[in-house]
Amino acid sequence: MLDNVYNLYYKDWPQKIIIDRGPVMISGNPGNFELMQKHFKPGFKCIVLLRDLMDVFASYMQWYTENPDSFVNKLGNTDEEKLLQLMKEDGAIVKELKSIKNSYNYPNLCHHVRYDDMVSNPEQEFRKIYNFIDEPYFNHRFDNLNQVSINGLSYDDKIVGSNMHKLFDGPVRKVYNPYIEKIPERIRQKYGHIKI
Repeated sequence: MLDNVYNLYYKDWPQKIIIDRGPVMISGNPGNFELMQKHFKPGFKCIVLLRDLMDVFASYMQWYTENPDSFVNKLGNTDEEKLLQLMKEDGAIVKELKSIKNSYNYPNLCHHVRYDDMVSNPEQEFRKIYNFIDEPYFNHRFDNLNQVSINGLSYDDKIVGSNMHKLFDGPVRKVYNPYIEKIPERIRQKYGHIKI
């Protein structure tokens, strides 16, 4: 059954290549990565997004401040308490950091994309991704994007709270986040050394 989970899930999709946004690189006893290696017979490749940790903190802060239904608001009362919970051993950010660390053990399976590079030169980064997956490049539009909707499914992040990911009008670019200046000093001191 596990050998066919992905094939059965996507059996009605006409696309030849599917990029599934899932936590594949989580490793453990067994983790997602070990299960994928064992059961996904055609093989797979991973595209790993790298983003500066302080930017991640600022993004979370803006999101939970503007959206009271964010799961993070249940983790504490102050910004410091909330961010520390995200950085606990089983916290959302730490899980991603562990996955990124594990991905470096598999250079043939993983392609790393820096967030800042993606937003400053998306076409160049997409060309690298197409090269990595051994496919001819498709000319994409990088201006005034629409929310993803494929085969009747649309992106929906309500399970974690509304508006976690949103699109901006105009070209793909990095948008200044004023919450970068509001990150508590203790958080900066404790985690400022972590570079991705």
